[in-house]
Amino acid sequence: MIATTKPAFDYSQHAAKQAEAWRERSKSGQNISPIPEVSPDDAAEREACRLDFGRFCTSFLPNSFRHKFSPDHIKAIKKIEAAVLHGLLVAFAMPRGYGKTTLSKAAALWAILYGHRRWVVLIGATGPLAVRLLKDGLKPMLRSNVKLAAAFPAVCKTFRTIDNSALKAKGLHYNNAPTYVLWGKDELVFPRIDHESCMCAESRVTCFGIEGALRGQVATLSTGEDIRPDLVLVDDPQTKASADSDTMTQDRYDIIMGDVLGLSGGDTRIAGLVPCTVIRKDDLAERLLDTKRTPEMRGERTKMMYSFPSNEKLWEEYFAMRENDLAVGGDGKCATDLYRSKQLEFDAGAQVAWPEMFPKEFASCIEYAMFLRNRNPAAFA
Repeated sequence: MIATTKPAFDYSQHAAKQAEAWRERSKSGQNISPIPEVSPDDAAEREACRLDFGRFCTSFLPNSFRHKFSPDHIKAIKKIEAAVLHGLLVAFAMPRGYGKTTLSKAAALWAILYGHRRWVVLIGATGPLAVRLLKDGLKPMLRSNVKLAAAFPAVCKTFRTIDNSALKAKGLHYNNAPTYVLWGKDELVFPRIDHESCMCAESRVTCFGIEGALRGQVATLSTGEDIRPDLVLVDDPQTKASADSDTMTQDRYDIIMGDVLGLSGGDTRIAGLVPCTVIRKDDLAERLLDTKRTPEMRGERTKMMYSFPSNEKLWEEYFAMRENDLAVGGDGKCATDLYRSKQLEFDAGAQVAWPEMFPKEFASCIEYAMFLRNRNPAAFA
């Protein structure tokens, strides 16, 4: 009987095989091909929304725009559309909760997905507020929106594959070609993919606080082309503290009119959206909205109520009933019941901007608006 010797275990060769297998699995997980086909209906709707921002909002972002647009919304939408397509500036104020920031985030998405704009800069009153516009706004839309995924599958599959991980973005490829995608805390770079649904190759979104290092923004693409920001979204650029300071207000006004509007360089007309809220007289928002002081901003200021009810005595009865009920531990519902029983009399002479927008505990937007006005007249104004 001949003895045989078992060959020594070669750990380095085993490790090499394991590493190669891991690389293959990792490479397979980073490959986003194939891209799902776009149905004829989805392709047609995508094309119909190319130059129609309002339709894009209702078609692709129905969860964000659940209610019928008011005339004020339609006016703002038309101005936003013109700003994005033609490189204009628009400042607009709406009552809180009326979706001015949501409209602006939708505009940034629409602008990039269709290639209308290549670099969007999100600017907030502070750096963290600007990052929230990306984290809680654009990123969830790109990862989770089923309607967007059906019409823009190359882009949405890329970001869905990343699974909210900046690390997974590295090495992501399509048909063995790099996508150059980036998924950062304060920066987002869209993929370069040779697919008809991807019209935003290496477009990007970056975030800054209003007092951040805004100057000198330029990026070099994989093609060697240099690009600069061409759309800015300046969302509520003041805080209560800055609004109370004339010096801080002027500093922020100068930053917007200088550094922000100069981001695109000298050969590109920058588009700009400034959704804002007036906090006090002659604050930053008022200065930007003033068509005489800052005419290039095309300021648009809307209201919650354009006229008030004429029957003041009936409303006095309503508020007295509500206050008395609350004083004894009630919820004020008896006042709403009174309003319902005589709604035509209560509403006479009143006109609200958005009749569909009011909390469920109230019977109408008019009742809710009058409640807010009575609770804090200065804040309502």
